[in-house]
Amino acid sequence: MVGGFEKHIESTQGRLMKPELIGKVVTDQIFSCRGGQLVIPSQMGVAASLRGMSNWMQEFFRDMSVGGVAAQFPDAKKS
Repeated sequence: MVGGFEKHIESTQGRLMKPELIGKVVTDQIFSCRGGQLVIPSQMGVAASLRGMSNWMQEFFRDMSVGGVAAQFPDAKKS
């Protein structure tokens, strides 16, 4: 799906996961015969839980993750 863009993606967003890893996680879940939600990579489970929060709370955490709204306007003078 990202053929030809691997270097750009890895330089701007981090390492790509290998299809073998994704396939193993998916098949392991299927063969476990249990329902569930997969969050890959698993370290992002906390971030995935944001989807269940109210909109104002999602925006609050998004602002915190990028340094707040003021970080988007570095030339603005603080009062």
